[in-house]
Amino acid sequence: MNYSTCAEADYYSPVEVDRVETFRQGSTINALGLVKASHSASLAFGYSGRVKYVTNGSGGMVRKGDVIALLDDQVFRKELASERSEYKFARTRLNHLSDSYRNNPTKSHRYKLDAQQQLVAAELAQIERTRALMRGCSIVAPFSGRLTKLAVGKGDYVKEGAPIARLYNVDNVEVVYHLEPQELNRTHLGQIVDVQQRSFIVANMKGVVDYVAPFVDQESGLVEVRASFKNSRNLLLPGLKVNLKQHSDGVRTQVIVPKDWVDTVSSQSYVWMVNEDGRVFMRQVQLGRDISEERVVVNSGLKLVDKVISSDTSVLIPGMKVRIL
Repeated sequence: MNYSTCAEADYYSPVEVDRVETFRQGSTINALGLVKASHSASLAFGYSGRVKYVTNGSGGMVRKGDVIALLDDQVFRKELASERSEYKFARTRLNHLSDSYRNNPTKSHRYKLDAQQQLVAAELAQIERTRALMRGCSIVAPFSGRLTKLAVGKGDYVKEGAPIARLYNVDNVEVVYHLEPQELNRTHLGQIVDVQQRSFIVANMKGVVDYVAPFVDQESGLVEVRASFKNSRNLLLPGLKVNLKQHSDGVRTQVIVPKDWVDTVSSQSYVWMVNEDGRVFMRQVQLGRDISEERVVVNSGLKLVDKVISSDTSVLIPGMKVRIL
């Protein structure tokens, strides 16, 4: 497009110039998810008996190694004391037979020594079995987490293997959600996911997609996806329903300008700019979609560093010298 210039008589018209705006565009997938503990454990005794101790941390946080509950293990303690005494006696007898064999290495002494060694091993194995039974009389937190309400109290009789509580690791949680199969081409491991509880925004809660099911559920016709979250503030509790946004790759920054910066001449769009000599010129641009009623995307013709005349351009003539306010 050719324009005449005002080279002979410069007319300094005041104009305002502003840098173009930017807009970060990337596709997102909205879904409803369910928070689940990434790790949980059912707590039960390994032996039947009567409860002699329960923690007062029911429903609260416990640390790995904390004692949750104990059974009365007095019978096992008596057995263990007796077995240790028998083991000590057997070891003393073994040492005596070892000395006798060294002084008189006959077949008879060898036979007695071998038999005593087997007896000592059997006594030691029995001690370990009793210790294992004693360990079954206690429940110790296998990891740090939040404990559910205990189903037993001090003095209650419980059976072997009967769950008395459940422990949840809430420092790390998963959000499970389901997508339509056609959305899988925009879903893969490592994508960022934001969550928001329905009644409040969970600030800075960003997770990562760590599982995409390799099949479509036959009943729902959907694909299960899971995202893991670090939950150090315990804002995401198992069972909580949350809204989430899964961000796809390829987020790009686009140039946008107010629509009133754009002039249209013969169905072509232009913006007014100022060159290094302080003269105005019109640059053709290709417009994209509307961001709002006031702003539009510029697909080509402008760069992120460009500045455009933002004041009234009705009095401007290409080549006119201007003064930037």
